[in-house]
Amino acid sequence: MRAWLLCIVLSCVACESTLSNVYGEFAVANPAFCETSTSCIGKNSGEGPEWICDTLLHACLPPDTCLSGSHSCQSADHPICTDGLCVPCSSDDQQGDTECQSRAEQRRDNRRVCVAGTCQECRSISDCSTERPVCSGQSCRACREHAECASGVCRIDDALSEDTAAIVGTCVDESQIVYVDSDQPMSGTGTKQNPMANVADAVQVGKPFLSLRPSRSGYGSLSLRNRKQIVVGQRIGNQLPVINAASVSSGSLVLSQVAIVPAIGQDGALCGTQAELIVRNISVNGPTAAARGLVADSGCLRIDVHASRFTGIQGSSIFLPSGSTTYRIVNSAFRSCGSTNPKFGSAAVYLGQGTRGVFTYNTLYQNLDAIDCGGGQRIENSVAVGGALPGCSVDSPDLGADLSPDQLQLQDTPRNHACCIDQATPDPSVSTDSQGTPRPQGAGPDRGYWEG
Repeated sequence: MRAWLLCIVLSCVACESTLSNVYGEFAVANPAFCETSTSCIGKNSGEGPEWICDTLLHACLPPDTCLSGSHSCQSADHPICTDGLCVPCSSDDQQGDTECQSRAEQRRDNRRVCVAGTCQECRSISDCSTERPVCSGQSCRACREHAECASGVCRIDDALSEDTAAIVGTCVDESQIVYVDSDQPMSGTGTKQNPMANVADAVQVGKPFLSLRPSRSGYGSLSLRNRKQIVVGQRIGNQLPVINAASVSSGSLVLSQVAIVPAIGQDGALCGTQAELIVRNISVNGPTAAARGLVADSGCLRIDVHASRFTGIQGSSIFLPSGSTTYRIVNSAFRSCGSTNPKFGSAAVYLGQGTRGVFTYNTLYQNLDAIDCGGGQRIENSVAVGGALPGCSVDSPDLGADLSPDQLQLQDTPRNHACCIDQATPDPSVSTDSQGTPRPQGAGPDRGYWEG
């Protein structure tokens, strides 16, 4: 068939040829001139629906018809050509898959399995590749949440990749993970089926990932030095694994999907000299006496915070003293933080002189002070309700808003439409909100950590 069509192309550049199918003979424009269905307008001789261009065969065909013996059916709903008509693939899974595989090879697409008469990419994750491991709506895609991976760990972004060769959106193999459950009566080997009981021992194994299960006893403190460690919590219902403190020096510590509850008068997580502290989707909840959340010493290289919540910290939830630390604080919420004790910081976020970075799309609510900028740092696309912003450069004269008391979402009020809803400056580096919802949802992105 392809050879026959090619002969048409070579023999006549501008002519029409005659083809036949179940409806009889019909005119077909020279294949070289059928690139889109626009080229087929009027080829139906003024009768019936307009014809469409088969982009594989470069032929104008009546809708739902095909060239028998070819793979010219374009619709995934009627993908198989039988007696000149496009019909569903077979209800027999094996036969239907064979039909779809043959069609996919010819049409050079990925819809290789038959699902309810249609050719699709997948029925289950077993049909998907390691590069696109999640089957969603009969299509394969990258993982976006840890729970979408059988191992419980997804490389959601570059920070959760063990090295530059790892592909973002892929699931981590269990062989790269030490599993930990502190409720185990005896420590195991660290596999998913036989987890270790002590997080300090798990760190010593040397694998790039730790997976923590929520437990009654919690995980105490975690300390890291001279390497990268990625710690991912398993979410069971609304429960996350709880650690009391973490520290890193001369290395990189990544915390994802865990809760930090600092001990009274202590820091939750410390970024030490020549170190990086990166957090993704964590919660930091305060004790009844003064403490701080994430803290950098003067030699900390970087603190990176995304999609995290800080509540009731009786000191600064993020405390960056004067120094050269760079920061990126995005899509996060700060509520009821700050202390009258200057040792622990009066503001929910303290950005000391010399620190520099990005503070955007955050929500601050009823803090003693919202943000203290020691060096005139810029605050963008954010909402601050209650608490001052001493020393800060802000992108709006009014950062106030009407927020829901539970989730701190923007309410549909005239004030919010004037200040915040659709009013943020688009930032290509922030394409989603704290919940993973794409920005924008309206005419423009919303201020604060929650879109729409």
